[in-house]
Amino acid sequence: MERRAGWAIALLAWAGLAGCPEKVIDAFPLDVGYAMLEPCEAELPTVIGTESSLGELVSGDRAGHDWAHGRGYVLAPIADVWQALQDPCVSRIHTDRFVPLPGEEGDSFPLSFRIQVEEDSPIGQVAWIHTYRGGEVAEGGRSGYGMRYQKTEGIEYVRTQSGSLEAFPAPGDPSVTEVAYVHWLDAEQVGVAQAEGAVNDWFMDLLGELGQLGDVYQGNPVKPEWKICSGNGAGID
Repeated sequence: MERRAGWAIALLAWAGLAGCPEKVIDAFPLDVGYAMLEPCEAELPTVIGTESSLGELVSGDRAGHDWAHGRGYVLAPIADVWQALQDPCVSRIHTDRFVPLPGEEGDSFPLSFRIQVEEDSPIGQVAWIHTYRGGEVAEGGRSGYGMRYQKTEGIEYVRTQSGSLEAFPAPGDPSVTEVAYVHWLDAEQVGVAQAEGAVNDWFMDLLGELGQLGDVYQGNPVKPEWKICSGNGAGID
């Protein structure tokens, strides 16, 4: 589970060489809603084990961006998972700092919030904003929840930074939730490894919010940033 999204260091080093970045606005059309960015191609773990687990990620680059997909089992009911996902801390991209902001799409989507992420760099602090939306989804006779975010404002060197997830009760076991993740990334000096890191962080932050992380997870030390969320599942309207 060492898929940490340490992409910001390389990005900000590039920014320091390239000069002061410009602020850009990226459209996030309402009509795309919170549908998955694309079908998740990853497989679930072969069995539901004794702890929550993320299966093998699949990743690559195409259509001008790097991408990563993952599926996993969370040993918690769908209601608890959805409550946890409404805490902006759980869905943040890992950077030096993050600031939850009120959503601007509350009239259009059941869940709406934004996060300003901030990084220190040789040219000073830079920041950009991700807009999040979510709500109920249905698939194959199952009801669950979906979320989607993308970078909508800020540093020009991050051209694409988008993610989506869906969560459904596991068939035959309402105490377990299936989750699927997709992440896209196109930015200077970063690649597939950072896209994989974003998927892994989203899963691990969810486990941290649910109180499922100790000091070690699957034989590896648990990173402190996976355990900083409040645990109250409080979304921002």
